[in-house]
Amino acid sequence: MEKEPLTLREVQEAELEILLKFDAFCKQYDLHYVLYYGTLLGAVRHQGFIPWDDDIDVAMPRPDYQRLLKLYYEDHADLGENLYLLSGEHDDDFAFAYAKVARRDSEILPESKLYEHEGEGIWIDVFPIDGFPAKEEQAEYLKKLGEYRRNIGRAITIPGTVRGKEGKLKAVARIPVIAAAHAVGYRKYRDELIELANSYPFDTSEYVGLATWNDNSEALVMKHDDFVKYTTLPFEGHEFPVFEAYDDFCTRRYGKNYMELPPENVRQSHYIKARLK
Repeated sequence: MEKEPLTLREVQEAELEILLKFDAFCKQYDLHYVLYYGTLLGAVRHQGFIPWDDDIDVAMPRPDYQRLLKLYYEDHADLGENLYLLSGEHDDDFAFAYAKVARRDSEILPESKLYEHEGEGIWIDVFPIDGFPAKEEQAEYLKKLGEYRRNIGRAITIPGTVRGKEGKLKAVARIPVIAAAHAVGYRKYRDELIELANSYPFDTSEYVGLATWNDNSEALVMKHDDFVKYTTLPFEGHEFPVFEAYDDFCTRRYGKNYMELPPENVRQSHYIKARLK
């Protein structure tokens, strides 16, 4: 008999278990990472998950990310019970240019899937942070990154899928664009994005940021020295690493009033429906 789908809170708790094991793994092998995106905002504003959020994001300097891949794929280091790694660099059937740590004892239900080729279990996202070009070149670079991100999304979107609260007509209208991207294939876009993201070395760049899933946001670009100065914040009763410049990041990414809750009509989750096996 199949188990019942998890509630939002149960999905959060399942993801928290992954994060705790990932944190232990990083401490064991001296890997640096920080809470990122909405997970960072949740730590700052709620000391845990944003109440309606249903995913966890972390980010690692590219050198640490490369070590993570080597430890897992070459040295066969154990991430923790029931956990496995997916990455665009090593898993051909995985569409993204970053990595996920996922649970083998779980499954995402078909009715909540927006994308193909993104893995089957409950996960946390692991983003590499790469070097960026000089300030005056960043706008054009972000534009290139954004186009790859959109094309990957188009190439793996399940045709006709309704995203969040949008209407069915909008989903149908996207089908020709999605079909064209499917014809090219996600692997081409993914591999070219990984190559582009590695253009600027993390260690020697003045600016760094998220290149492999950037939504054209300058807020995801910061000074190298600001990213590598670490502190910790509480998240769901545990302490996790963040960069010291989290206030500046959250202000630029989410606005100067980021500590205030947004209106209910814009509070949106990823609509993950899952169950444990």
